[in-house]
Amino acid sequence: MMALLVRQVSRLAGHIDTAERQAPSIRSEMVQFQSHRARIRSPP
Repeated sequence: MMALLVRQVSRLAGHIDTAERQAPSIRSEMVQFQSHRARIRSPP
């Protein structure tokens, strides 16, 4: 599970430099990441 989280973080970081061109895409990525992180934090 941590590997998946690391992959998502690095993918997001890779998108940061193209944020100006892909702002809507970045925003949706962030929303997906936040909800994914929330699921990880919530108890099983």
